[in-house]
Parts: sequence; structure tokens; C-alpha cells
Amino acid sequence: MNKKLLSRNSILVAFGTTLLGNFLISPAIAKQDSFYPTIQVAQQSRKPTQPNMVQALSSLQDAQKSAEKATADKGGHRMKALELIKQASKETKLGIEFDQTHPSNRGRSENVPQRRTGTAPQNNEYQPNMQHTLSSLTDAQMFLQSATLDKGGHRVKALDFVKQAIKETQLGIEYDRTHKNDDRNSVDQPNMRRALSSLEEAQKLLQGATTDKGGYRMKALELVQQAIRETQRGIEFDRTNGNK
Repeated sequence: MNKKLLSRNSILVAFGTTLLGNFLISPAIAKQDSFYPTIQVAQQSRKPTQPNMVQALSSLQDAQKSAEKATADKGGHRMKALELIKQASKETKLGIEFDQTHPSNRGRSENVPQRRTGTAPQNNEYQPNMQHTLSSLTDAQMFLQSATLDKGGHRVKALDFVKQAIKETQLGIEYDRTHKNDDRNSVDQPNMRRALSSLEEAQKLLQGATTDKGGYRMKALELVQQAIRETQRGIEFDRTNGNK
């Protein structure tokens, strides 16, 4: 009888110990299970940062906005600069994407220089939009030069486009200085300016259209480009002949 009682007590003690152990261990396991996924999620969400490339892209976007706001075409240099800026932006984006998809090619941590935008000198021939374009391009050049590695060759391509855009912007500013033009919200020839703006928008839309529409899209594009040139010449004629 005593042996049966002892055996029963032993079983009860063992069962109680197991329950107590599970009660004490379960919260720890639960905490552990909730902790490790947190680490895994944090590791998965951690993306490589490319501060200089991101800053370069931001500066290029600023430059594009300013170039698009500038009036007239600066002897064709503004449109050339604008196209180069777009190409530089594309290469910068490709460079960022390259580093994100090629972990082994990521560079060391980068020092990010301060922006210098807005430091352009003002004078009687000041062209605010073109000057801001130039300043933003200078920033983009600085950030691209500070970025690590070559981003699959895209960083160097972007840098080359930026250098060419800087040159075209400078030539555009110089063109307006020598032709007595500037881009200070002038209200002369409002209809011609509005026509020029609409033609430039039409040119962009035609360039972005798909396929060739039986050859008609290219013909329309050529005619629009001719119309842009003629409209610019008309504006320039009135300026140089003193007509309003």
C-alpha cells in the first residue's frame, strides 16, 4: 500500500515539475521566437545606401526643372543641356540599381559633400533659371565624383553627360548675354512665347509616342522642329528690330 502511494506521489511530482517547467520555459521560447524574426526582417529590409548617387540624382532633377523653366532656347544650348541632363539622370538611376543588384560591387562608406546650389552670382545679366541649372549641375558633378566605385560604368557615363550639360548651359547663358536676352519673366511677345512652349510640349509627346505611325510621326516631328526654329527666329527678329 505504501509502495503504491509512494509511486503515485512520485508520478504527481514528476507531472507537476513538467508543467512548471513548461510554464517557465514557454515565455522564453515565445520571446525568442518573436526576437529572431525581428532580426531577420531588419536584415532583409536593410538596403545599401548610396548617398552621393542619390544626391546627384536629386541635383539633376533640380537642374532639369530649372532648365525647363528658362525662356527661349539660348541658341539651341538650353535644349541640348536638357537632353544631356535627362541622359545623366538615366545613367545615375542605372548606377544606383546596379549597386543594389550587385552586392559584391558595393563600395566603402561615402563622405557626402555639402550642396552648393544657390551660390550663383547675381548681376545685370543674371538669368536665374539658367544659373540655377548650372549650380545644380555643379552639385551633381561633385556628388558623382564623390561616389564610390563605378556602378557598372554608369557613374562615369553620367559624369560625362553632366560635364557636357554644364558646357551647354554656360554657352546658353553666354548666348543670351551677347544677344541681349535674359530669362527674367519677360512679358514681351506673349503669344509667340506661348506658341513656342506648346510646340516644345508637342515635340516631347511625339518623341515619346510608340512606333512610327506609317512614317507620319517622324514627318510631324520634323515639321514641329522646323516650327520651333521659325518661332524662335520670329521672337529674335522682334527683339533685334525693336518690335513688340
